[in-house]
Amino acid sequence: MKRIIFFIKLLLFSIGLSFAQLPSCEIKSVCENDLLKNEDLIDFFQSKKNNNEAQDAWHTLYLASETDYRINRDALTEVSDYLISSSKSVENLASEIKSVGGFTKWKLANKGGKIGPVLDDAIAATFTKGKYINRQLTKAETFYKYHGVNNRTGRKYTWFTNKK
Repeated sequence: MKRIIFFIKLLLFSIGLSFAQLPSCEIKSVCENDLLKNEDLIDFFQSKKNNNEAQDAWHTLYLASETDYRINRDALTEVSDYLISSSKSVENLASEIKSVGGFTKWKLANKGGKIGPVLDDAIAATFTKGKYINRQLTKAETFYKYHGVNNRTGRKYTWFTNKK
């Protein structure tokens, strides 16, 4: 039953996108592929009263080359709200996100947060999909640094945890 509802939603959005004002067929096909992969994206498009707001948010993150964030409902909502409140164009906001260094850094800079140090590419590549977030701890948070030695290899390692 869930599959039938999912495909009905997908069909409705495909029809809606066929009438959309997306700039090119290539972008339209990428958007349709994203909709096929992510039901949360369909819900985001449905939640917007004005379908153009949802398309503009998605298109902004597409132009900014933010593949992971353009299917993230929270990121799309934040971009959509920012586009409405700032009256910036999609292209201007996308170039701003790119120039800052990506959506995460734009989000921190936009909220007045501290970006923190940028990790070396070799270290950043060790994280899942090379993505990491620097943030300042709140006063209520405490992290502990532990050191250890691998019994098999004898290699030293360090890790952080919020547990004592």
